Amino acid sequence: MPIHRASTCLMASFCPIRRTLASQFAIAARQYAETAASLATLGESGIEYTRLCDQTIEAQARSEAALKAFTEHVASHQCGEVTQNGKEHLCAQGKHGRLPF
Repeated sequence: MPIHRASTCLMASFCPIRRTLASQFAIAARQYAETAASLATLGESGIEYTRLCDQTIEAQARSEAALKAFTEHVASHQCGEVTQNGKEHLCAQGKHGRLPF
């Protein structure tokens, strides 16, 4: 299944890492939903059913990993808020880590 970039702006955030992780999560979640819907509705059996099951399990794992990366990033520094504890946002201060991939 090809990976497509999110076509709409997911959020207005100062943080480029948050935007990237949000986009990756949205894509992974959509792919999981698509594979789950295919598995549930196509009525396949045998080898094709096994292939669809494997794809769904893999898509679910990617979605969960993307959600974890996104939520951990947000939690790590109150991402998306203009200030943190009365100070300038971490993105503006250049105190971001690198993308985790």
